[in-house]
Amino acid sequence: MAFEFDTLKAALSQISVISGFDKVLQLKITELGDKIIYLEDALIFDEKVDNSNAFKEQRKRWLLSQFIYLKKYFFKGCTQLLRGNASYFNLAVASNLVSPRAFLIAVLPAVCVAACFIQQPFGLSASLILLLLYVTSMIIAIPSELKNKELLNALLQLPKAIILMMGSLFKMKKAKNVFIHTVHTKNEITNPLYTMHGE
Repeated sequence: MAFEFDTLKAALSQISVISGFDKVLQLKITELGDKIIYLEDALIFDEKVDNSNAFKEQRKRWLLSQFIYLKKYFFKGCTQLLRGNASYFNLAVASNLVSPRAFLIAVLPAVCVAACFIQQPFGLSASLILLLLYVTSMIIAIPSELKNKELLNALLQLPKAIILMMGSLFKMKKAKNVFIHTVHTKNEITNPLYTMHGE
């Protein structure tokens, strides 16, 4: 991320949080009237934890901050939307209303199964169509150069990851007043996109 120093200083002076620091920072930046611009060709290196316990703790922190900030900034987000600040509303309300992608992967098949037992016209068909559209969109979104053996291994680990995420829902309160540090262990870049660009 890159900021103008004065803008960052002004935003940081108003922030005092334990978890979800980046979410509050985004809100402060947009509240000050600045735009957040995403560089399409930027390569972002962010270590994804491969330890199941670290993954569970990290997701617990993320889920907690999502619920906390939706509640805290909901009305302010709506007010900002009425003032024309759609970016603030998107970050404060819209993005926090959307469940994590891994939950959707678990929820949609569950809805399909539930639809088999509910006497509702087109319930099963609609659920299957939604599931198909979701899976198709995920496949399209993955760059072709990343459709490899590593992706297959990640997909095989997906059920375990979903179970851990679901379990973290019931332990979120424990993370409310404690900063859960994510331990990082990588010391080299293994991203195939980086090597493909010849860097």
